[in-house]
Amino acid sequence: MKVVDLFSCVSSGATVLAAVVAIYALSSWRSQFKYQRKYECILDLRSQLHGANEAAVYLSSLREQLSESIRTGVDNDLFEPGNFPHELQRAWWDHLSKLQRTWALLEVTLEKSEMKLFTVDPYKLQAEMTSYVNEMINLSCGESRGSLFQLHKLVSNSIVAVEKQYNLLERQCRLALTKIK
Repeated sequence: MKVVDLFSCVSSGATVLAAVVAIYALSSWRSQFKYQRKYECILDLRSQLHGANEAAVYLSSLREQLSESIRTGVDNDLFEPGNFPHELQRAWWDHLSKLQRTWALLEVTLEKSEMKLFTVDPYKLQAEMTSYVNEMINLSCGESRGSLFQLHKLVSNSIVAVEKQYNLLERQCRLALTKIK
């Protein structure tokens, strides 16, 4: 065997080895990138969870408005600008919209098995808030009016329930950060 043939074989072997190393490096980089993206999405969701305040403020302001209806026995038109906490409702909806966008990104980024770590989602929070608001309206403006005590108790329980959902989602985010691959 000639020296030239030997160098040719070594050169070919080095080329194959370089290709294998490049494929391995790209594969490692891709998995690192996916992991980092998942991690960032969960952190984004966690940062959105500080908006539980908007829900509580909105429910409290609505309670004040509906309390007046119970006290006076007169149903105020809730859709008149001065009779409804529109700004607070808008803040809640803005927060919910951001939360839902973050959740949608999370659903695309995480695998199905990783999404199973979450039992609470923004759509469940929205449904619960809608249910609480409807109960409040029915209690204060419905056929059989409730008392101020019932309204205050309903709102207090609603705020506590929403905060529990946010806290549970926060814990699930922390758990997901430790379990993602």
